[in-house]
Amino acid sequence: MNHLENIVIPGNGLLKLEPSGVHIMFVNITIGQDQSRKYPVTLVFEEQGSLEIDLLLKGAKKNQKVHKHKHGQSHKHDH
Repeated sequence: MNHLENIVIPGNGLLKLEPSGVHIMFVNITIGQDQSRKYPVTLVFEEQGSLEIDLLLKGAKKNQKVHKHKHGQSHKHDH
């Protein structure tokens, strides 16, 4: 995972935020977290204003990747 200070989206461009791709991670949150509740968030864009959205929380899942080893067998590892 690479930490990005900013992301440039060209005019009429598109950026899809998704797990395992480009995403926003909130850390050190001190409020109670309820997966059935929507959380309002304001995204602020330079020179374009802001966008208010509602986020839903998803439970943390371990990231499993399939590795293929020299012996030809594949199996999953938690990362």
